[in-house]
Amino acid sequence: MAESLHASQQPENFSASQQPQPLQQQPQYPQQPQSLQEPQVVMLPAPAAAFPQAIHWDDCTRSIYYVDLFANRSQTSIYRYDYGENQTYGASIVGQASPTFILPMSSECNKSQNHFAVGISHNTEIIEWDGRSPTANIVGTLFGVELNDPGSSWDVGRPSENGIFYGGTFHDSFCSGPANSSFYRYVNLRQAELLFTGLMSTTGVASDVKRNMLYHIDTSSGSWPISLDTDTDGFVYTDKNYRKTIVQLPSGLNGIAFGGPRKDILFAIRGSHIIDPFDGRPINIKEIESSLYKVTGLGSNGPKYRRLIASLE
Repeated sequence: MAESLHASQQPENFSASQQPQPLQQQPQYPQQPQSLQEPQVVMLPAPAAAFPQAIHWDDCTRSIYYVDLFANRSQTSIYRYDYGENQTYGASIVGQASPTFILPMSSECNKSQNHFAVGISHNTEIIEWDGRSPTANIVGTLFGVELNDPGSSWDVGRPSENGIFYGGTFHDSFCSGPANSSFYRYVNLRQAELLFTGLMSTTGVASDVKRNMLYHIDTSSGSWPISLDTDTDGFVYTDKNYRKTIVQLPSGLNGIAFGGPRKDILFAIRGSHIIDPFDGRPINIKEIESSLYKVTGLGSNGPKYRRLIASLE
């Protein structure tokens, strides 16, 4: 099973019939700045998680958000790392298990502070959570996809720099079945729009509005990158050594994202489990102390992602 890295020339103007084309040229990677300190990897105070994914930075709360895909209904499944406090908070979603992403909502920081879009099964649900309490509750449904396909579910989703949602699905047959998962865009108060199909899964999404690029990773084995992000110079960072190693990170990473007040910190998540590619079973591979790390001293800055523009109205 192979992975493909897709790039769109006009991410905000996809039509359902357009197919993103693979990169035709070898991507360039930044040179490590000589005037800055050497990159440093620091483990952060966060609980161990089985399969954390969909890491995302929020400027309004100065926090990192991510989920644990393998959490059951009684376990912590959503997380918030508070940058200012250097502390991680977690919660379970009442009556729900296995969320696939969590995204702060509203384009303004002082609105919908406690509302988040969360991928659960076919739906993007809206939950209410104060970011500290041990439980969160579903208060509405934003939109759903592939509702008539019982084997389908949301995978990773993320807003673009313009606050538009992009995300993909996966199937419970994983590598033992056909590549029939899809990738969608959602604009507030509209139906989700199918952009392209023929995927195994969506594990990484990043945008570069300045250069009109949208990046997507379709991963179906553990030997290729499963997450990526971009910096303001247009370079693409992945969690595996693709062309040039910038810094050595702990093995088994599930996601990376730039964050911090200046967007100059690369945050990374890792879990204690992997997914069996043929039947989707969780396989315990290691004991970990923390699910969250940060990398400083890269000399790069990530773009500013807006909050997801979405409402129930």
